[in-house]
Amino acid sequence: EYGGLASPYAVLTIQSTPVVVDNVTFRNNSDYGVYIYGQPSDGARPSVSNCTFTDNGGYPIRLSANDGFILGAGNTFSGNTPDKIYIDAVSINYDQTWINPGIPYFIDDSITLQDDGGGVSWSIQYGAELQFAAGERLTIGHTSAGTYTGTLTATGVTFAGAEDTPGYWVGLYFNNYAVGGTLSGCTIKNAGYGASTPESIMITTSSTMEQQVITGCTITGGAGDGIYIADDARPTLSGNTITDHAEFPISVDVNDTGFIGPNNNLTGNGDDRIELRTGSITQSQTWSNHGVPYVCTDDILLYDDDHPILQISPG
Repeated sequence: EYGGLASPYAVLTIQSTPVVVDNVTFRNNSDYGVYIYGQPSDGARPSVSNCTFTDNGGYPIRLSANDGFILGAGNTFSGNTPDKIYIDAVSINYDQTWINPGIPYFIDDSITLQDDGGGVSWSIQYGAELQFAAGERLTIGHTSAGTYTGTLTATGVTFAGAEDTPGYWVGLYFNNYAVGGTLSGCTIKNAGYGASTPESIMITTSSTMEQQVITGCTITGGAGDGIYIADDARPTLSGNTITDHAEFPISVDVNDTGFIGPNNNLTGNGDDRIELRTGSITQSQTWSNHGVPYVCTDDILLYDDDHPILQISPG
């Protein structure tokens, strides 16, 4: 207690050492309680469990995104300024699970989830909240390097800006080599910062890869579209509420329209229609009635050597 006088201003700093911190009280320090950095690329890691952090002048814990799994269970937090876990954003290239510590994670920069040779998987436990700094994003998978893949799995997790302002952070970007993963019952809010096509979720995953499942999520408060689905991306979307966006709830390449699943609520946006972007329909499909109109923003062509058939549901 009453520490933190010298840089890096934490009463306990851990660098490249697998220290086990258990049942320790950190209180009344001028800045961070625990600061963990410079961990080796392999080998044992430190751990922080069953500790009490109270009345510290800064974040109770600061650590790298790639070491998020270091944070163990049983920690309590109160009266710190602020009561959040500070995350130094880097590429995540270890398989890991982040717990719900009972207070938000503050992400200070953009995170990229990808690794060469087998990819990397990141699971986030139910009830956790990730708050991103202004203009930052979470990117899953690489845009062009097929061996750099990533998989995100989250249930009941909130992804938001650090301030409750529409368009505060960029959002979730599933690149060409994002592999599968599920968002179930999650909340994504206040995204769409500053991009040329601002959207809360961007999906460009190639159809040759396992596709994302987004189900039962609430996607709200965006500065642009809710979900933007690029050409040849075919995620499973079902039971989601996409509302309070400045533009369309969904913008989709016309050839992938038939992959939009059932029971999505798409009302309360600036334009309550599904945008069908220009292109050719080259595979047979059915366009369902999603309770809002489709709007074709350019010419659509229906033809291919395989003679595709387009069926449009009543209503």
